[in-house]
Amino acid sequence: MALREFRPSATTVLAAAVLALLPVLATAQYRWLGQISENERGRLQRALLNAMSGVARDLDTEVARAVGQLDVKSLVLGAAPRAAAPASQAVSEVLYLQRPAGHDASLTLTRCDVRAWSCSAAEWPEEFIGLRQEIATVVRSGSSHDVERLSRIVRTAQGSHPVIVLPLSEGSGYHDRRRKDADDREAHDHGNGVTGVALLLLNDRWLRSELVPGIVERYFGPAADSDFRVAIVTRAAPTDVVYADRNTTPAEIVAHPEGRQELFALRAGVSRDRWLRNEGEGDEWVMVARHRSGSLQKAVDDVRRRNLLISSGILSLMGIAVGLIAVTTRRARRLAEQQIEFVAGVSHELRTPVSAIHLAAQNLADGTVTDAARIRRYGETIRTEAQRLRETVERVLQFAAISAGQPIGSRVGVDIGALVEDVAAAARAEHADGEIEVTVAAGVSTVLGDPLALRACVQNIVANALKYGGRPARVKIAISVDAHRQEREVLLSFEDNGPGIPAHEREHVFEPFFRGRAALEQRVQGSGLGLHLVRRLVMAHGGRIDLLNAAGRGATFLIHLPMGAPS
Repeated sequence: MALREFRPSATTVLAAAVLALLPVLATAQYRWLGQISENERGRLQRALLNAMSGVARDLDTEVARAVGQLDVKSLVLGAAPRAAAPASQAVSEVLYLQRPAGHDASLTLTRCDVRAWSCSAAEWPEEFIGLRQEIATVVRSGSSHDVERLSRIVRTAQGSHPVIVLPLSEGSGYHDRRRKDADDREAHDHGNGVTGVALLLLNDRWLRSELVPGIVERYFGPAADSDFRVAIVTRAAPTDVVYADRNTTPAEIVAHPEGRQELFALRAGVSRDRWLRNEGEGDEWVMVARHRSGSLQKAVDDVRRRNLLISSGILSLMGIAVGLIAVTTRRARRLAEQQIEFVAGVSHELRTPVSAIHLAAQNLADGTVTDAARIRRYGETIRTEAQRLRETVERVLQFAAISAGQPIGSRVGVDIGALVEDVAAAARAEHADGEIEVTVAAGVSTVLGDPLALRACVQNIVANALKYGGRPARVKIAISVDAHRQEREVLLSFEDNGPGIPAHEREHVFEPFFRGRAALEQRVQGSGLGLHLVRRLVMAHGGRIDLLNAAGRGATFLIHLPMGAPS
């Protein structure tokens, strides 16, 4: 088949349009992914802040509920507890300072065991020396104003004691204290009825090991599955870790937190919002958190990068698919054209010799030709055209066999030099005006292959060299051993003296049905299957065929065949 001017089909134009639109789609997708990533970052930030606020709210609520279960007034006065009041886990013990009867009377401290529900006189604990003067002033004055602001975490060598300072007055206990409005507390002084001050020592171990972990898991989920790494430390001593999951290094989070939340106001009866609004430094614990990937931005970038890779892969696959569709369509179109031309060419190749044989045979049968010389000439014509017909049929059958996956028959040892000499002798007899020179180098061994297939290869190349060579056509065949490769090969070189093959046709010469423009213009007989069959047969023997071409100085075909069993 000759090369034709390429005219893009509708499919090719559509494929080109789709490929041109892919960069536009990729750019838009990149921007969309950026917007999605920013939205995801905002969502994660909001989720973190909501979770931390929930932990702070629930912690204060749970502590207030647990402390509220304790009837402090009944405990310090030695009265029986209220009916069905459960033991409080939040309070480990209570220290009570009773207001003295006289102004100069000394303060007495009572230590109460919550579980035993009993109190006894005790010395002022050394760790509470700092609170003694402040509490003494409140107790002597009898005013409860600002007493709760004395609540704090008291540290000892053995650990820490969160302390809630609670004023007690006549006719009122912890449970009886109610406020209609938060602002009434600042305007109204409960003063005048204070009988003493109770120090509620919270159970620090219960807080750290049971209450806090449960609340954190409630909002952040199990540590192994959580998106965030959480730590809670004491405000005054950040190295005092209240809570940290197993995958968290608290120091790193404290140094670079992405979320921060004040916890644990330790102010009985005072709302968190009001205390923070008035004091700003009322919390004893601080919660800090970071995303498990290192930062929210890194997590979002990772998701964006992953989505970008996925979308880029999808777009790339789309581009490749569209390109393959276009190429496949073009190849199918070209194959269809080749098949049409092949049918036309083979029809011509079959019709011409059949017509010549029929005409010659009819003349002989009718007795039209009686001269002995003319009879011999007619007989030679019949023999030549029959040979041409046989070769055409053989090539078509070989192509069919190769297409069906049966390129060669059984393999035997073939003397390649003798085979080439035999083909050359037959070609000389058919082409008296051609010159064929065969050179066999020393050391050439036999090859393992199908003799008929190898003969067909040599015949096709020799026939092409004589057909497309100069006038007179000269063919040089050289057989040698290529010892430069690791596995020794037999090298067959076929060189003609023709015009060579144009550069734009070289990559197509081994394609089925291909015929060069010059062959079509000069009406050179052929089907375009010869070199394609040669390549397929050589490859079936584990070899290869190359084309060396010098414009204006002929073409050289090189066949490499392995010596021994083919790979």
